[in-house]
Amino acid sequence: MARHNYPGPLKEGTAEYRRWYNAAVWFLARSAPVVITVIVWPRCGARCRDGHRCRARAVRDKVANQPRNGRCRAHGGLSTGPRTEEGKRRSREGAKKGGRVSAERRKRRPVAHHPDLGDG
Repeated sequence: MARHNYPGPLKEGTAEYRRWYNAAVWFLARSAPVVITVIVWPRCGARCRDGHRCRARAVRDKVANQPRNGRCRAHGGLSTGPRTEEGKRRSREGAKKGGRVSAERRKRRPVAHHPDLGDG
């Protein structure tokens, strides 16, 4: 007597064939070694407002494929600030927008005097 219940040659496309085929695929998938590649990327580590360390990934420099400055995009990883003199000048010029006034304009502005305060 045979130790397996294999019915002999199966016709392809039948339900019995599919059952045996699926069982074989399942067995091979379960017995095959699984290799998982894990890429470890540095974490931000900045202190959040509730006290714990930020666990977000550090921003990646696309050219060098390395962390930019070790921080995530929420904690300063995207911008490193202007590096050149031209960039620093443009940054100072941009700070005047939104109601801010430059020091030169403040000097040129006439000073308002109130007669009740006795300042002229």
